[in-house]
Amino acid sequence: MAAACGKVDVVEWLVEEMRGDITQKDAESGWTALHRAVFYGQLSAARLLIQYKSDITTRDHEGLGPLEIAMKDRELLKGVPSPVFTVSDGHEIFTWGDNSNFTLGHSTEQRRLTPEVVDVFRKMQKCLKQVPRLTDVPSVCGSVMRDCFEKLLEEADEFDLVHDLILQIKEQRWPVHRFIMISRCANFPSLLANIMISCDLEKPVLDLCDIQPQILEQLLRYIYTDTCDLVSPGAKFVLDRKSNDSSGELIDMDMEFGADVERIEGRRSAFEVISKQRQKKGKKKAQEQKGISSVSWKNGKVESTGKADLRTSLSFDRNKLRGTKWEMYDVSVVSDDGEVFQCHKCILVARLQYFHSMLGSGWIETSSNRPLPLAVPADVLDVLMEYLYTDDAKIIAVSMKNVGELLEFSSTYNAGELKATCQQFISLNLASLLEGRYLDVLSDEVIADLTQYYRQAFQ
Repeated sequence: MAAACGKVDVVEWLVEEMRGDITQKDAESGWTALHRAVFYGQLSAARLLIQYKSDITTRDHEGLGPLEIAMKDRELLKGVPSPVFTVSDGHEIFTWGDNSNFTLGHSTEQRRLTPEVVDVFRKMQKCLKQVPRLTDVPSVCGSVMRDCFEKLLEEADEFDLVHDLILQIKEQRWPVHRFIMISRCANFPSLLANIMISCDLEKPVLDLCDIQPQILEQLLRYIYTDTCDLVSPGAKFVLDRKSNDSSGELIDMDMEFGADVERIEGRRSAFEVISKQRQKKGKKKAQEQKGISSVSWKNGKVESTGKADLRTSLSFDRNKLRGTKWEMYDVSVVSDDGEVFQCHKCILVARLQYFHSMLGSGWIETSSNRPLPLAVPADVLDVLMEYLYTDDAKIIAVSMKNVGELLEFSSTYNAGELKATCQQFISLNLASLLEGRYLDVLSDEVIADLTQYYRQAFQ
């Protein structure tokens, strides 16, 4: 009863103080305490019973072990998609059926009613080629990258500790972040190299003279969030004469800040006509590459062209500019086993509240050149950095070995999508994780939260 109700303290008291028999079965179904803990989704109690050496192979009257109940239950999980079969390289081996004499390759001789991964190949780092692989790493919610970087742009001011560049048009100034600008604007490095940069309060200032302030604000919003009024059908945007282009095409979103958008009045030579046509073709190609050919500027508002919106999700590549003068690394993070990861302060601050508080609020770590320590192994930290820069759960290398540490980290540092991904991965692979005791690394608070998530998935 205590195991079924998730009363972990009571279960521990019964085993430790009262010398309770955890192998005892009830007469009705032949279930042990572990059977009931798994059936009712009490993961904290199930983990504790396994730590006390509860037999995971014992059978009930229907021939089911506790872990097989978990395998059957996964089909009932609400909001968890069915496993997907792929034919990509590198595949794990799943077997089921009679395991007498260990013919299935599992460590115990119990019969497998559902497919289970053969751990021995994983430990040997062996895999098969050209056969379907069971992929149980779902993406569970929309990306929050846009919200994170919209907040970063809105919070930027000349007195913060995160921005490292100021854009200026006459008396107006916009604090920005060079790594984001360079990553998102193909022409921005040449703009930095060719236009005079003056120093102001230790922050470089880039003077822009050929662009209207309201256009720059739209461009910055597009750079940071991958959207703005200029790419939103139906939106109205009041432009003065110098910012208006009667060609019917959207203002060039390839971030060419120095482009002249003023219409040339009067007659033009043949050379000018040909040059203008080439310019339009180049602009159209740039729009298609940027995925913004789905809208155009007509009659004072943005209208749809009927073409598909091909813009990809907002993400950044931490290593793309490595080794160049534009790499812009300004902070380092070190794992608990000593491996150092070079990063960008603006990304860390935008993506995690922990770094926002540390690097954006004047903690002592802000003024130190030493790497910031994170108490996770290097392989886990590498996955975390990939998540922070891309927010794409599909490419996160969640595995049996690291899912516990990833869930602990994401819970501690409020990494929402990563946490949800780990929770779903555990729900889909609960039997294997319990058998391998991969959940032992979770704190009591985190596994209690995981238990609540798992139980709610059945409601």
